[in-house]
Amino acid sequence: MVDFANAMEYAVCREAQAQLEAGRLDGTLRLAEVAAWALNRLPALYVTSGEGYRHHMDRALNGLATEVTEAVRRSVQALQNGDPLRDGTVFDRARFATPRGMIPQLRRLFERESLSWRDLPKAVGFAAGKKAPPPLPQPVEPSPERAYSWRVGAEVRMYLARAKRKDAGATRPTAAAKVELAPEHLDLYVLQPQWGWINLMEEAVTTAVEQIIAEEFPLEGCPNPAEAIAYALNRLPSLYATSIRGEAYSRQRATQTLARDIRIQARSGVVRVRCYPKRAVTSIPFAVVAEECTAAMAELQGILGRDDLTLGNLIPAIKEACPPIREKFHKADLKEQGEQAWQRGDIPARSPPTVSSKNSIPATRTCVCAWGCCGWKRGNGCRPKRRFRRRSNWAATTCGCGLAAPRFGSSSAIIPKRAGCTRTCWAGIPKT
Repeated sequence: MVDFANAMEYAVCREAQAQLEAGRLDGTLRLAEVAAWALNRLPALYVTSGEGYRHHMDRALNGLATEVTEAVRRSVQALQNGDPLRDGTVFDRARFATPRGMIPQLRRLFERESLSWRDLPKAVGFAAGKKAPPPLPQPVEPSPERAYSWRVGAEVRMYLARAKRKDAGATRPTAAAKVELAPEHLDLYVLQPQWGWINLMEEAVTTAVEQIIAEEFPLEGCPNPAEAIAYALNRLPSLYATSIRGEAYSRQRATQTLARDIRIQARSGVVRVRCYPKRAVTSIPFAVVAEECTAAMAELQGILGRDDLTLGNLIPAIKEACPPIREKFHKADLKEQGEQAWQRGDIPARSPPTVSSKNSIPATRTCVCAWGCCGWKRGNGCRPKRRFRRRSNWAATTCGCGLAAPRFGSSSAIIPKRAGCTRTCWAGIPKT
């Protein structure tokens, strides 16, 4: 489970969007490629607490604003000139089938920018037309004598309970406050799966920290491994990738060129966290996303009637059970492809051409006439270019139902059947 996020991603993503829109590019550059190139040349600003979020976000938007703008500008120029790691491919969406990665997909499906796992069951139930459960039956109001007896008994029980706690010196336990993830923290947390990039350095540092804890501190462990990982990531270069080729290159660099530096910084992070186990900061509860996902999936199994519901088949199951979602999914998919084709590399789907005429040729066929007399175009049917009267010095070509039979005077020649036209068209052909 990832319990940290990079504040620099938000600043770079915002700047890349502004420059791509201002440049009016033709859609050959994807936002993910531009952002990944710039992030690999800017310092990482990973956060695990609310105080760190405010500090690093202010530094990314204000302190490093000039560096961010320059890095994005150089990224656009480099990608336009040609980047050897750019192959035009994107990661499969199944790669982001995690509690964190499914949130952007569900937001696009329901067209709600603030949708979270906590709101998903209610949204699915409303879209599926499920009625709210009937209210519980109200208890029968007791008689005054019985109510008085019950009230006296309750007061006696409460008095005895207070006396028992007072004698034992125990205090009344307070209910634990409900932990929620702030919307701005959640938006930063899901930026990677939203735009389709990954940082291979996160995986390498996480593995190194786990190995160091298991080898050097097997008994004591580490109070906060996420903070140790973020400490190391902020002192190492980023390895962002948006394609399979870029992932292979970044993984090779992490395991060979930067292996020693990763080990050193990971150990420094573990030692620092062990020296200062308690800090006066408020941790960002990124783990709440996984907990809300587990609760939402259990509730969705009852709503959708699917015991085999997983993150992999969640979206198909929602589309199958929700008629409004199923009807507008094609429209939503086209909207996403149209608006984000230049970020994701998708090609907007086009609906097949329709032909109004009953006798016209299907759009999947091609009208082939012997002498090219049919000026047929896709979707317009078979239409003649010219019409001539039958004269002795002209020959008429008849195209009918796949059979072309040009006649020259008294002679006739039969041409093999061809797929195509259902109309008769005439063309003037010089008599030879």
